Amino acid sequence: GGLNESTHKFMVHLGSATRVIDYCDSIAYYRTESSLSVSPVPVYSIPGNNDWAECANPTSAWQYYESHMMGLDIKYWNATVDYDVKRQVDRPENFAFLYKKVVFIGLHMVTNSDANETMARLEDNLEWVASNVEKYWNNIDAIFVMGYSRLLAEENAPFYDAMVTKKQTEWNDKLLVYARRASDSGMIRNVGGVENFLELKVGNEWPIMDVRVRTGGDGMAKLDYRDVMAVDDDDDGDDDDGEAA
Repeated sequence: GGLNESTHKFMVHLGSATRVIDYCDSIAYYRTESSLSVSPVPVYSIPGNNDWAECANPTSAWQYYESHMMGLDIKYWNATVDYDVKRQVDRPENFAFLYKKVVFIGLHMVTNSDANETMARLEDNLEWVASNVEKYWNNIDAIFVMGYSRLLAEENAPFYDAMVTKKQTEWNDKLLVYARRASDSGMIRNVGGVENFLELKVGNEWPIMDVRVRTGGDGMAKLDYRDVMAVDDDDDGDDDDGEAA
């Protein structure tokens, strides 16, 4: 078993291209880029706190991130024929694409010292999610959102509240998933008491996580996850393969 083109379609790096001990040195970003560049499937990346917000010089750190971590899918892999990747005009680190019956949405979910800037980022993220759900509404069974920080973190309250409201009203017949970085892997079901709203915690441990969103059957779409090393090469190819993150 392992990450391969026959059982996986793409991989998403959920932030922290650098470690705290790297002190945001440019070599750290290059090292992560180099490691991801040999993936057999396209890789997408979203920023984490360690990538710029908590660096001594956030401006320089963000430039390193942009240079080494954004647009990896274009830099190292040919354009996919299975899905069309879109990026937010004012925040190109945010991306979205429809794969089979799932809309995958990557967000810049990072908090920094400027509260106004953080709020503006959350508002842009909300707009990006809502616009893509609306765009693909007739073709999706599931909404798969990805970000670095905890959904229930106090600073993310406006985003969290909006997601709960959307899921309880307009999106009540869709599976809603928020995937994020965490120290350990696991899943929180029925976030905020809302049925079919899941928070997927993607741990830092190896091996990386294999995620499958199963759609097309009767009832609500379903989410499965496991270590990517446990994936069998003869898995049913009719499932909508999610990210290995």
